[in-house]
Amino acid sequence: MWMILGPSLIALIAVASPSLAQDISEDRTAVEKTLNGFVEARNARDAERTAAFFADDYDQGNLAIGEVQIKSGKERYQAYERAFREGRMRNRMASETQNFRLLTAEVAILDATLSFLNPDGEEELVNYATFLFVKRDGDWLIGAVRLSPRAPG
Repeated sequence: MWMILGPSLIALIAVASPSLAQDISEDRTAVEKTLNGFVEARNARDAERTAAFFADDYDQGNLAIGEVQIKSGKERYQAYERAFREGRMRNRMASETQNFRLLTAEVAILDATLSFLNPDGEEELVNYATFLFVKRDGDWLIGAVRLSPRAPG
């Protein structure tokens, strides 16, 4: 049976692969656009616009500050963002994608380096972040993020 199906299956994969690669590339571009939009909104200190990039059931784990914090829901994130805008968040964020993986048509993981820059553009802090993106109603949203500090050295 394999001898009969083998060549056909290989031919099918070969024909489908360029299309699959293109779909993944389009999804990666869309996911990175969401991340970049989030970074721009955060740097603008716009809590409402920042929160629009998150799924309603968003959560965050932050190991970068030495403890785990879970923030769930857009309302909690908006309150968190406002608190930082009121003076505890003076730095700007920059992101650089390290890895992207499309798990399903509606779930993707993106690993990034998040740099936090002072007003002079000097790096103050670097975190590694693993984002879980979910596709809802055709839009990629941030469903979860886990932050961890960069190792010293």
